[in-house]
Amino acid sequence: MTGSSARRGFTLVESVVAAVVILIVLGALAQAARTFFEGQRKLGERQACLTVAWTEISRIEGQGYIPEDGSRTRRETLMGRSYMLVTETRTSEDGSYTDVSARAVSELAESQVELQRRFYR
Repeated sequence: MTGSSARRGFTLVESVVAAVVILIVLGALAQAARTFFEGQRKLGERQACLTVAWTEISRIEGQGYIPEDGSRTRRETLMGRSYMLVTETRTSEDGSYTDVSARAVSELAESQVELQRRFYR
């Protein structure tokens, strides 16, 4: 072959540049996937906290009487995970209603939900 004939194929520099571009794109995709799954996990934790707090409010509503004023703390388990549940009750000065607050905090303290309900007498 003579010097004037065209060479076919990629040079080493072109191949390296293409590999670097592909690695950058794959890195960005991996980061996006990690962020997505982390968000999904946090959303699941928050939903579980909401379920624990809502169950406590419903339990108080269903038992027919409202506990005395004060704060109570206990552990609850949902789907194999542990949550701290803090229930607080406060009756109005005239006794016409009682505010009940249920706060659920995930085991890792990454999520927390507080629900409040007013019960009229």
